[in-house]
Amino acid sequence: MSIEYDRSMKAYCQVCLDAYDEQEVFDKFRQHPDYTRVLENTTVEQASEDLKIINKSHDGLVTKLISSILGSDCYGNGLMYGLDLGYGYQVTACPSTLRYIRILLDIERHFNFTSHLPHGHGFEGKNICEIGVGYGGQCRVITDYWPFINSYTLVDLLPPLLLANKYLDHYKTTSKLKYLTRQLLKDREYDLVISNYAFSEFTYDLQNAYLEKILLESKRGYMIYNQPKEKRGYNKEEIVEMIPGARILDEAPLTVNKCYVVIWGDSK
Repeated sequence: MSIEYDRSMKAYCQVCLDAYDEQEVFDKFRQHPDYTRVLENTTVEQASEDLKIINKSHDGLVTKLISSILGSDCYGNGLMYGLDLGYGYQVTACPSTLRYIRILLDIERHFNFTSHLPHGHGFEGKNICEIGVGYGGQCRVITDYWPFINSYTLVDLLPPLLLANKYLDHYKTTSKLKYLTRQLLKDREYDLVISNYAFSEFTYDLQNAYLEKILLESKRGYMIYNQPKEKRGYNKEEIVEMIPGARILDEAPLTVNKCYVVIWGDSK
């Protein structure tokens, strides 16, 4: 692990701890420079591309976006931009929230959870695990859109988990939220495992632990796979060889050069 990466992660974790302990820091953590070096760095241009996909994917989501999911931006003081949502609507939102919504719809499309069921019921009773959770933004969007999930397990270092817990406590959900550090991992089968970039940036040892405890036990998986310049773990070709039925897709829209989606258990 490079010294620069190590310093960046330590500074990021310190912001998470400070935001958990101090309300003043929590109120604006999404603009803290030590935080945005790691997260909250989706650009306005990328958000505009995400919006195009959202509009094409789900015409009926416009009202949902405005009335509910964009409530994710009420905390942390993320940078807000006015964007054309279409259908005569102008929406003010954080680019990262629109990214989370686009990922949600990507998951819905690949796994066909709601095609033959009333809205939201395709995930009823399912257990989801997310590896690398940020402040809980992806969890908030998914549990709001699919309120019938049985459990959502968030796995990360302790500082981000503390921040995610504080952030998600501001929202009501019928899903059971569980917070686990790496040290508390146990063999457990999940209906879906998600990782936005995090797993691909781990070291070999960490990846092997997650493979054994989570990925190889999960029925389905959706991971945005970013191969860092400094190779610390398995590349996308190596990882799909290790997960039965896994395959590689192009990410659309592309967020980072050499970024792909590794997926398994989908309806194809």
